[in-house]
Amino acid sequence: MKWIRAESNTSRSDQIFVWSIYGSLLAYGITSITDYQIDNICISGTLIIFIAVLATIFRSKLAIAPRQLTPQTSLGLTLGGLGIVLAVGIWLFPIHYAWNLSSIGFANLSAQEVTKEPQQKSKLTAAFIENLTKSHQLAPWEPYYLYQLGWNLGDLGLQTTDPAQRQALLTAAIDWFKKGNQASPYQEFGHTNLAWLFMFAGDPQAASQEFARSAQLFPAKRGVFYGLGLSLLAQGKNDLAVEAITLEALREPLIITSPAWQSPQLQPTYRQVSDRLEAKYTTLLQQPSTLTSYWQTCRGGLRWWQGKFKAAQSDWEISQNTLGLQVLELAAGKTISPQASNNGAIAAWLDPANRQMLLLVWTFAAVLWLLLERLS
Repeated sequence: MKWIRAESNTSRSDQIFVWSIYGSLLAYGITSITDYQIDNICISGTLIIFIAVLATIFRSKLAIAPRQLTPQTSLGLTLGGLGIVLAVGIWLFPIHYAWNLSSIGFANLSAQEVTKEPQQKSKLTAAFIENLTKSHQLAPWEPYYLYQLGWNLGDLGLQTTDPAQRQALLTAAIDWFKKGNQASPYQEFGHTNLAWLFMFAGDPQAASQEFARSAQLFPAKRGVFYGLGLSLLAQGKNDLAVEAITLEALREPLIITSPAWQSPQLQPTYRQVSDRLEAKYTTLLQQPSTLTSYWQTCRGGLRWWQGKFKAAQSDWEISQNTLGLQVLELAAGKTISPQASNNGAIAAWLDPANRQMLLLVWTFAAVLWLLLERLS
């Protein structure tokens, strides 16, 4: 508001304000080299405000010194502005045209999913591939179309029962994901999905390389170390596979309870993984950390799942895991009243008549607690 009312812009604070706006626009311009989407109201609205403020400033300056603006300067500014608008339009046209073509392609894909005629399915799938291929050609720097081709063709390949068609679709999906990773080599998404496609296509060695790359890019991503372990198992590298799946279990403790361990491939390694995981927990508990209570709770859960109830009780008493201790009491045949339980899940289990209401209250309280934790 100060600039709108001001008669001059000679003060230092005013100059800082103007140059800050220039800097913001420059930063956005640089970012737009790789992210051109300004349809978000927060982004486009801010740009409009910035440009309006600058226009007001320039108008104020011209009102003070109108003789400083010659007709030649005015014409140059006008032509320059039109040139910028024209350049932006030329740049954006293929981008938005590519997006329009991809929308048509996805419409064909949706129609393919509901039709039952094999010949029509093939035509719609071919139309989807053609449209997204053209989108990629119009915007070759954009990995989105490549990833969508790889993802959807891979999904179609896994759904088909025809071995030849399955192999053809998986091969095509792998090729598209490879191209996507070339366009955007630092996205974990592309490497992880390519790794799983290699697994389904029967190439665990290539899958291991891609899973390893994914782990480098995003070590905390769920499923990456698990996939790496499966690919290593398929190559007969048992020790490395156990280590990889153990790392996955450290990030996602519930994986140790998965029904997947009943599969012939994983069942022989279950005991090795669980023993290795307990050893990892013990090592981590010997090191001072803010996660000590969490590791203690996790080791107690692992021991409880293995039937080591006394060892689990010891861990949960140290970590003050009330829920775990109450589960042990119930398993031992002890009676707990719903009113005495301070955990919504236990209270709901003990009170079937009010179970739905108690679970809703417990869920709401948990979500509220998470929100407060993020805000604090």
